[in-house]
Order: sequence, then C-alpha cells, then structure tokens
Amino acid sequence: MSAKRSNFEMKKLTLAVVNRDKSGSCWARRFRRDGRIPAVLYGKSGNRLLTVSEVQFLQLKKEMGGRTALIEVTDEKNHRMLTLIQGIQAHTLSRKLLNVDFHEVDPNEPVNFTSVVHIKGDAPGVRSEGGMLEVHAHELHVKALPECIPEFLEVDVSALVLGGRICVRDLPAMKGVSIVGDPDQVVVSCQAPRAGGGDTEAKAEAAPVVVAPTAAPAKAAGPAKPKS
Repeated sequence: MSAKRSNFEMKKLTLAVVNRDKSGSCWARRFRRDGRIPAVLYGKSGNRLLTVSEVQFLQLKKEMGGRTALIEVTDEKNHRMLTLIQGIQAHTLSRKLLNVDFHEVDPNEPVNFTSVVHIKGDAPGVRSEGGMLEVHAHELHVKALPECIPEFLEVDVSALVLGGRICVRDLPAMKGVSIVGDPDQVVVSCQAPRAGGGDTEAKAEAAPVVVAPTAAPAKAAGPAKPKS
C-alpha cells in the first residue's frame, strides 16, 4: 500500500475588512441587515473587532472550495495581517452566516490547523476483491509554517488491498509539515462487506406487515432563534 501527501502549497487569498468599535447582539443584527458579517481577529497584538462584506466572504469561501487557505486581510487604513479562518458560525435553519473568527499567524512561526483528507486512486481491494473503502479520518491536525501549509492531504489508495489500511505513520514526510497525533491512527481502510445483509432483506420481505393505528401528528417546534 502507499500513501501520498499533496505538496501543493496553500493558496493565499485577500479580503477587505472594516474595524468596528460596536459590539453586542443589537449591533450584530444591524451589521447583518447592512450586508456585513461581524468578525473577530485573534492575535498576539490583541483581539480586534471587524466586519466583512457578506458577498465578498461568500466569494472567498467559494474560492477556498473546502480547502485550507491563508487569508491576507486589509482594513480601511491599509493595515495588512496574515490569517487563517478559525471558525464560522451560521444560523441552524437558514444557514445565514452570523459570525466569523480569524486567527492571526506569524510567517516565521509554525501554526496548528486542521487539514482536509482527499482520497485518490482506485483501490484494488474494492475493484477486484469486492471490499468497501472506509475513511476513518476526514481531517487531520497538522503543524507547519504558514508558507508550508498544504491545501489538503492527499492519500493514494491505488495499492490498497482487501483487509489493508493506511495509517498516519504511512504518510510520507513533507518538509516543514508534521501531523499531530497518534501515528497509528487509521486514515483509510478496505473492509470486507458486512455479512447478513441478504438474509435480513429476505426475512423482511417474508414478514407480515402490521399497520398500527394512526397517531395524531406532533406539534412542530418553531424555528430556533439565532445567537447573537
């Protein structure tokens, strides 16, 4: 088996931000009505309250495509800071963005972050042996200098046979990057199909169908209120 880690460096994107001195749920709702998302930048020099354009931030997320990206934020005074997105809060029902947290990074200091795992290749254990590919880790914790951060971790399963597995320790070393955690953590494996599925279906077809009396529908709960 083999595992290949992507050497493609993380892309750097840009985003305009505006400083704010107002906080609280009332002001947060006002910013959102004006098409701006409240944000906080956490850094060594202190935390800063910001707002970002909702339209521009959604475009940024689209450019990221689910991958990790360095973001250079520039405020109205042309001050520039290198950041990573630390968290995004969205409304439970509408999925409208409520808050964004950025983390300031130093180009000369390693940072801890989460990188997405991408599976590459056609496992012979699936293609020829009837196995099932099971991904155990969709993300891995990584430590690296900002300039060395990969957009994603690519795991090649083209040699993975039935009963085989690829662990963190199997991933080739990449200069300036280390995976944090248990080296024996399984990332992906090829398992035999679970037995008994056919018999269960046959029994279900043969069993008589019993129709229970119809119960009154439960009262629907109202939509959750967004947190400010």
